[in-house]
Amino acid sequence: MRVYVPLISLVCVLFPAASSGPRAMSAAPTIGGVPKNCPDTTHFVSLFNVFDDGKAYGGLVGSAPAWLRGFSGPAATLTFGGVYQPGYGWGRKVLFVLKRGFKGTVTMSGGSVRGHAPLWFDAVEVGALDRPVRRLTLQATRQLAFAGGAGPRQWPTFPGGITVPRAGCYYVEATWPGGKWRLTFAAGG
Repeated sequence: MRVYVPLISLVCVLFPAASSGPRAMSAAPTIGGVPKNCPDTTHFVSLFNVFDDGKAYGGLVGSAPAWLRGFSGPAATLTFGGVYQPGYGWGRKVLFVLKRGFKGTVTMSGGSVRGHAPLWFDAVEVGALDRPVRRLTLQATRQLAFAGGAGPRQWPTFPGGITVPRAGCYYVEATWPGGKWRLTFAAGG
């Protein structure tokens, strides 16, 4: 059996660019495993929440007027795959949900429980930046219209993401005029 190697491939292997000198091979970054010892990790009472529309939605954490979907339990956990954003970290899709009829704004922020590493947020909404931000402000009137999201009988939902710089213990805080909640969770691969 004959094996043919394209000439250009053979030349690249035998004669790497002489002017660049020795090259250090860098491995793709990895996030690390989900920690098992996060303090005060939020525990789910149930993985399903029933809203006033009578439907059950799984994996939601938070309380009125704002929730996040995308966590697993029984202790709140975000599991990240191989999506790495240089300068930010590993991203995970989540869904931000606001209570139907809520007219105010909700601001999401967060960081590591130990240290000062920030969380990064992004969401699909009118006027959203095209990069992750440290503080994400959600307002129902800025929601983009997409299937299942807009309308007087719908809950305002914002597809988006949370990005962490490395595996660890983190918190998310939602604040709005007159209230707030805080969620502590474990993050890793």
